[in-house]
Amino acid sequence: GPLPRQKRLMYDSGLRVPHIVAFPDNQRAGSIDSSLISFVDMAPTMFNIAGITLPAYLQGQPFLGSDIPPAREHIFAAVDRTDEHYDRIRAARDYRFKYLRNYMPEQSYYLPLEYREQMAAMQELLKGRDAGTLTDAQAQWFRKTKPAEELFDTKNDPHELINLASDPKHAAKLNELRAAMDGWLNEVGD
Repeated sequence: GPLPRQKRLMYDSGLRVPHIVAFPDNQRAGSIDSSLISFVDMAPTMFNIAGITLPAYLQGQPFLGSDIPPAREHIFAAVDRTDEHYDRIRAARDYRFKYLRNYMPEQSYYLPLEYREQMAAMQELLKGRDAGTLTDAQAQWFRKTKPAEELFDTKNDPHELINLASDPKHAAKLNELRAAMDGWLNEVGD
């Protein structure tokens, strides 16, 4: 991806993917399901629709078929390697808030990926960075370091630009998502 904050980063602009399901006979046509669904849910869902018992080793949970578990409260994401560079970030999200844990805060969000730097859009961004003509929001991606933790209110800040992790008014939500992430990391052996 040649654009900042798209695939490979833990912001919604890099994680959210449209998912369209066409049912036979236009069942549920035009309906929208706002459940928290992750890519790891695809295999369990296909197994469930086919009537196959879910293997214990599968992560995720079915969102269609019979025997659907209760809606989850959180989904999770991870990144470790981006082409020739490494960065370790984990994310936990509920319906409104997103928590990021940056394990390499000394490293910039921007990674000089050889492939990406060949793209015209990336070359223009780099020119703007070097000339100091980027907006504050655009320049955020090029910060030399990142905070160890980030918390975003995706309803009021859909572009995830205002980090609330140090705001005492959001301490309870920060602790909730920290605990959810720790539980997930333990569950999957990360």
